[in-house]
Amino acid sequence: MIGSLLYQVLRKLLSAPAVLLRCEAAKDAELLVLRHENVVLRRQLTWPVRYEPADRFWFAARERFAEFTAAWGGRYPAIVRLWDNAWAEFVPFLAFDPEIRRVICSTNAIESVNAASAARSKPAGTSPTSKQRSNASTWPS
Repeated sequence: MIGSLLYQVLRKLLSAPAVLLRCEAAKDAELLVLRHENVVLRRQLTWPVRYEPADRFWFAARERFAEFTAAWGGRYPAIVRLWDNAWAEFVPFLAFDPEIRRVICSTNAIESVNAASAARSKPAGTSPTSKQRSNASTWPS
């Protein structure tokens, strides 16, 4: 029991650097293998595959991300890492209908405009309240 547990822990510890140090070519090869597995699994089905809209959006987003990585990954590797690390938070967004996603994005844009206009309209100095003015006038000399 303990030997099996130690084996599993050691295996995970030794595989972690391999995952972290993979190059972009290895990630692209993994995507190709996943696409090939998908094609093979489709051939084994006798009925047509009907993906849910969220699945289709996920595949399209992942493919576009691979194109982005190929085009800009060498010049901006930090952005590629940022998107790759944030992919788990981004994928649930794809489950919404396109209309809802559009509203969410436009709501974020509206909020940022409102925040920018509020920052511009804030006066440089704040005037003291009446209580502060009364306290200042009774200040001992």
